[in-house]
Amino acid sequence: MTDDTGEQYGPEAREEAERLGGCLPLLIDATLPVFRAGNPRIVNLHARQWRSLMLEMGITAVKAPGSCPFSTDAARGLDDALLGDYRTLFRSLRELELPEVAFGDGAGCATALAKAYLESGGFGVVCSYGGEGGLPDLEELRQTLHVQGTLPLKSGSEKLRRLRELGGLLSGRSLPPAGKAEGPKSAPRAAPSKVLVSARAA
Repeated sequence: MTDDTGEQYGPEAREEAERLGGCLPLLIDATLPVFRAGNPRIVNLHARQWRSLMLEMGITAVKAPGSCPFSTDAARGLDDALLGDYRTLFRSLRELELPEVAFGDGAGCATALAKAYLESGGFGVVCSYGGEGGLPDLEELRQTLHVQGTLPLKSGSEKLRRLRELGGLLSGRSLPPAGKAEGPKSAPRAAPSKVLVSARAA
């Protein structure tokens, strides 16, 4: 299980996938490479601490700072999927067993799409803290998995507090708490240059 740099997510990701009966982890965190573009020194300084916190929160697939936020064969974009037959789209994505699914936020609903996909049995969702880079919001998705009972979060309030503190350090600026909005984010978005499945054609 590797990203574009050849770096393995680690044995924890494989163990999680096997425990859940799938071949991929539910969430793939791309926070470090997304923030590194604007704050390389700060991100490199806190990368190990971030990775450790992600593992504590049950997020086992964490992209390294110098890696690409997306794998080369990830499904990307799909910004307007909610306007089409998204249930059929989700079924197609699950059947293809793509290594990563990165819903875009061009329509302001990346997090809503990711939540619906996870609820449908999806996996391999690429996300980031605060929804930076036009990705689904990591904190909201982690809370969703906890509420569903799919991936319970022990000592949740303490971990979420640490998440926000460390996320603020990585960003170099103050970010709003998750749950306030799912609209477009201020950070530059990664262009949806590769969409393997069309929402309208599904």
